[in-house]
Amino acid sequence: MIIKELVLLSFGKFEDKKIELQEGINLIYGRNEEGKSTIVSFIDGIFYGFSRDSLSRKVRDELFEKSRPWNSNLYRGYLILNDDEEDFRISRDFDKDEISILNLKIGDDLSNDQRNFIYSRIPQPGALFFYLNRKVYKSTFFIGQRLSQFESDASGELQNRINNFSVSEDENVDLSKVIEKMKDDLYDLGSKKRKSSEIGKINEELENISKDKVNFLSLKETYKKSIDKYKESKDRLVDLEDKLRGRKLFELEILKDKLKQGYASESENDENYNFSDLENAIEINRSLGMYSSYLDDLLSAERKNFDVDLDLEEDYKRFKEINREIQALNENNYSKEREIISWDIKNIEREVFKYVIKFLSSMLGGLAIILISFYFKKYFISILSLLFFTYSYFRIVKFRENKDLLNRLKNKYQDYKFKSQEKTLIKKKFDKEIDEILIKYKARDKKELSEIFDSKSEENIKNISKNEYNREWIEKNSQEIEETKKIYLILRKNSKIFSINMRLKILRD
Repeated sequence: MIIKELVLLSFGKFEDKKIELQEGINLIYGRNEEGKSTIVSFIDGIFYGFSRDSLSRKVRDELFEKSRPWNSNLYRGYLILNDDEEDFRISRDFDKDEISILNLKIGDDLSNDQRNFIYSRIPQPGALFFYLNRKVYKSTFFIGQRLSQFESDASGELQNRINNFSVSEDENVDLSKVIEKMKDDLYDLGSKKRKSSEIGKINEELENISKDKVNFLSLKETYKKSIDKYKESKDRLVDLEDKLRGRKLFELEILKDKLKQGYASESENDENYNFSDLENAIEINRSLGMYSSYLDDLLSAERKNFDVDLDLEEDYKRFKEINREIQALNENNYSKEREIISWDIKNIEREVFKYVIKFLSSMLGGLAIILISFYFKKYFISILSLLFFTYSYFRIVKFRENKDLLNRLKNKYQDYKFKSQEKTLIKKKFDKEIDEILIKYKARDKKELSEIFDSKSEENIKNISKNEYNREWIEKNSQEIEETKKIYLILRKNSKIFSINMRLKILRD
């Protein structure tokens, strides 16, 4: 658990003071009376409201009055807390005992959670986040200046909790609290039907894995069948080649016998006919046919190129970027801030009006006393007018202070209004982009669009894998194809040369 930011809107000597903290150890230093203890008190006040543990009535300690603002009627502030990778903003109006606890990641409002009221009628967010009452909290890991002594009640309670933890691994052995804690944990875990819960997310992930498993098993079965079919075809091809080779040899022997018979019966003009040339011609033609067939087989086995929808990948990437941008925009609730500031402005305007009335009334009272003293010629009575004029002076001072604060709040209100309008325009732009993507993919809503993207993106990934495999196969077999082509071309060239020589010889004869 990490405190990321402290904002003292109006607390003690501070107004609109913002302190950003970093992960790890943060050191706040300064001279005496510069506000170090005030900052410590502010943290205590935000979490526990300076309240003593009591469910019968609202009881505060002396820090409540000591921490009042010096120059403002407001008495409030907030801090940003990170707990379990989620940011929470805890705001408190100390005078009205009102708190606001907002989960900045998912927008949940925990202000009315009953755990804030376990130990006191004054809301205590510390009980919600730390599971401790204020006595134990201030006597353990939150120890302020001159408060390093255990409170007697707190030390006893802490000892009991340690003993309970050593036996049951839980500081509370109250069964009702244990059951309540289990119910809360069960609700947090959720169910299969509630998709946003932890169990729902895990169940959805398991369903997706099961779908992938089915697809992979189907691909595995198809691959196995293809391998078997390939082996069967290859064995059949070898068998056919053997049969073809045997048949060619058989036909060659028959042809040789016929040629020998023809040669013996030829006239003397054919005496110079070379029988070995015919044998070479037949052998070249036979090899040419075999390599031609083998080359055709290699070329026909080249893999199909599967389509990959690159446009979809770009749209999917943009869709996720827009969702992240919208989530970041939603973390800043300017409308809520404007509502709070608007409420403060109304209160201060009423105060300003009261000070004006008081100033005018006291001034009129002082003038009336002076007129009465002159009318009755009892001039010493006019001294009383100084009290009214002094009171008027202090009222006008308060009027100026509140007027200045009012102007600052109005400026801040306008700033938030501008940011809210800017945020609205940006969200409208994003909504327009989302609508265009929805229309493009014929989806009814973001959920259906996300499902379409997941499905098609998965198909793209499979096609990319298939193309990678095909490229590897082509690279592996390209050398064999090239060598076969070379042999085929050489045989073809020799066949042509031999044919030309035979024709020339026949013409000579």
